Amino acid sequence: MQGIIFTEFLDLVDNTFGPDVTEVMLERVSPASGGAYTRVGNYDHQEMVQLVATLSDLVGKPVPDLLYTYGYHLFPRLLTLYPERLAQCHESFEFLQVVENEIHTQVKKIHAHAEVPTFEFPHTEDGYMEVIYNSERGLADIAHGLIAHCCDHFKEQVRIDMEDLSEERKTRVAFRLTKQVN
Repeated sequence: MQGIIFTEFLDLVDNTFGPDVTEVMLERVSPASGGAYTRVGNYDHQEMVQLVATLSDLVGKPVPDLLYTYGYHLFPRLLTLYPERLAQCHESFEFLQVVENEIHTQVKKIHAHAEVPTFEFPHTEDGYMEVIYNSERGLADIAHGLIAHCCDHFKEQVRIDMEDLSEERKTRVAFRLTKQVN
């Protein structure tokens, strides 16, 4: 898993719960990497799973809620990292397709061993889009938060229905997005 995912997560924990919570979380997990993440490094995704589970215990919030919050937090970071690709997007549905078709492709070119989630768009029409998230890591709640912040960024009211297609493993999840008419 890309280091930026870890560094952004630790920034979120620091800013939301305080540096003391971050320190305790890292001490309890004692990650194999030592917890000294760099944005360009590559780390075992199990460390993220352990960090989130430990944070959940420390702050008394469910793991899915923490992952959603993290995804919501991560969205503006994508805008900063990929401004040239995303500046041309004028609405959420367009943005989501750019993430899959351009950003994930670019990440794989730069980091050949990167295992990024994939998104399928089996059904798109005016005001409706179905997005299928695929990743063996089962972090669909992060994608949910990203999608929600994306819609908020474009000032669109979108109902997001989420269906786990992978028997509660969250490795294949359908997000059905319906734009709400004001």
